[in-house]
Amino acid sequence: MKQGLRKLVYRRKEEKKFIFYFVLTFMLAIFVADMMARGWLAGHLSNVIFWGLPNAYLGVTLEQVAISIFGLYLGFLILLNLDIKKSWQGRILLIATFIALITLGDQNVFWGNVDLISNFPILFGGLIFGLIIGGKRRLSKLGTSQPLEFREVVKYLYFIFAVLTIGAFLEYHILYPAIFDVNASSVTFINFWENNADFGLQTDFIYRDLAVSGVFLISLKKFFKYDAENSFFVLGPKQSGKTLFIIGAYLEALQSSNEETPMNPTKDLINLVDDINSYDNQYSDGWNIQPTGREENTAQTLGFQFVHGRLFPLNISLQTIDYPGEYLKQIPDAIKGTSELITKDRYFQKIFFNVDSANTLIFLIDIERYFNKDKLNISDYFEILESYRDKDVMLVATKCDYFAEKFTQENGIDPLEYYEDFVEYVNDILKNNSQIYSLIKQTGGKEIHPVYYQTRIDENGIRVPLKDSNNSVILVGFDKFLNKLS
Repeated sequence: MKQGLRKLVYRRKEEKKFIFYFVLTFMLAIFVADMMARGWLAGHLSNVIFWGLPNAYLGVTLEQVAISIFGLYLGFLILLNLDIKKSWQGRILLIATFIALITLGDQNVFWGNVDLISNFPILFGGLIFGLIIGGKRRLSKLGTSQPLEFREVVKYLYFIFAVLTIGAFLEYHILYPAIFDVNASSVTFINFWENNADFGLQTDFIYRDLAVSGVFLISLKKFFKYDAENSFFVLGPKQSGKTLFIIGAYLEALQSSNEETPMNPTKDLINLVDDINSYDNQYSDGWNIQPTGREENTAQTLGFQFVHGRLFPLNISLQTIDYPGEYLKQIPDAIKGTSELITKDRYFQKIFFNVDSANTLIFLIDIERYFNKDKLNISDYFEILESYRDKDVMLVATKCDYFAEKFTQENGIDPLEYYEDFVEYVNDILKNNSQIYSLIKQTGGKEIHPVYYQTRIDENGIRVPLKDSNNSVILVGFDKFLNKLS
């Protein structure tokens, strides 16, 4: 029930985002279509390209050119609506297209000037061509259980919108003499510079058109995005919970992911998930997960991808290496080029490559160490931050079940139900630690994100994972963490 409540809250956020994009697209469709109509009516080169050249050398009329392009566009739009991740965008774009056609028709451009019935074969041919070049081999998978993505279609649509928008802006606002003489049988070049031709600028609506064009193209790019832009890598000192953190993130993503989309977990990750779900007291800490050592072949590759969102789904890939914590101290030296391991240890080479290539580093803070008043071993984070000023950073507090018990005792409420209050509670306490507070300041005031597995104390006094009725571990905070990744 609690998991369902969290999903409901997130869906409300997505619905607000959907309404925002719907209203924005509605408004932009009117203004962009109006600019396109003005650009077409005032333009010269666009008439040459879409009417003069096809008519003179191919015997194709402007009406036929316009209908064939419209058919091509409809083919792309159909594929977008069939795309598992872009179907809602396709529906919004379909409504925006209808609005744009009405706006163009008000200025006697395209809509109302073409006969779609008599030119239906051309319209249909353009549509089929759009389906073929946009769908390619994926069309054969229609009707199967395999999820479909038509990424080429998004690129084609963005190209069409970019060309039409930029072209319309330039045609209307840049005043230039006729460059070609166009008639029914030929297109000839005019030596316009011999006639002292003037160039100028049409300033009517220029600022509005510039703003609308910019917002339209920028928002459209985000609108069509499939993949998150960030790459993530997890860093933490020895036994800070790196392995369990990645496992928890995967299990949380597994619960909330779309069943039709493969998550592609690495083999090492699947083995660890199987270990944690088969707790048999083999290891003294009760987690069935051994700390990663420095022996040969112990640095495991852990990673998976998941789809974030329902109305506007986004592919997010979380990749890391389950490395021995002792390697953390070597990373600052490797950045400076003074580490001997960078040339001798192939696992450390792989770790450093991932750290260096990631644009977001996730720093773990071990709360068990904090409660036991042990050294936090986070001083290396400061050197890494000093060397990587261009990287984004996320701060995550692991093993926060220690805080959860204290939070419940002091406030009488469950941190799972009052998670935002729990986040504030954890941050307020950790800021009292001078080293952690310095780290927060060094990262520009980043909020610490608490995560934990619900635990219990067994008869031997050992903290072990609490399981639900399905023998699965109970996770807290990992869903919010996954939301932050997007």
